[in-house]
Amino acid sequence: MIPQPAPEFTLEFQPPFPVVVGQDPAQRGVDVLGRATLGACTVIWHHVLREEYIFCGKERCDCSKDACEIRVNTREWDTSEMEADDLASATVEAVLSPESVAYIQGELARIYPGARVYQGRVRVYASQWAKLITHHVGIPTTWAFLAERVPFADPGKWDFGVALTTTGTPHCAPLNWHKDFPQILTVWLREQRLIK
Repeated sequence: MIPQPAPEFTLEFQPPFPVVVGQDPAQRGVDVLGRATLGACTVIWHHVLREEYIFCGKERCDCSKDACEIRVNTREWDTSEMEADDLASATVEAVLSPESVAYIQGELARIYPGARVYQGRVRVYASQWAKLITHHVGIPTTWAFLAERVPFADPGKWDFGVALTTTGTPHCAPLNWHKDFPQILTVWLREQRLIK
């Protein structure tokens, strides 16, 4: 048996340069598209076939006259079978990077008194903004979600963490998989200052 490989997961964002939702008159937010591809469990079957036959050294045997013996012929071969794994659960969270938190609480707060971290963490999937757009169980299994207009309130770089759990197969245990995507999304702040 060969266990299923680690899933492949990708994230895409729109628009390309999102601003904090508080500065956006359209309250556009960010669209997040996540795609997962799950590999299959490979089961290798080893087959052994034993066949008995009568041997006397001639093409045709008459065991009442010939010295007959029973011999065994053995054949062995392998076959493989793929078992599809399915997604049991998924979580996608965005966390404001520590550097961005420090910037907001330090330099930004000095320029704009009262500036603070409003969110710091956003559950992107499963959430009120997210919907499932693809779920096909097969070899491979594909799964995708789209979270539309996710309202990011804090500027800076956001780290994403993805956790997937699979159902497993009759011969392979479920996978518990996690991957970090550090600083994959930047949310911008329009800074305006009067300089004397």
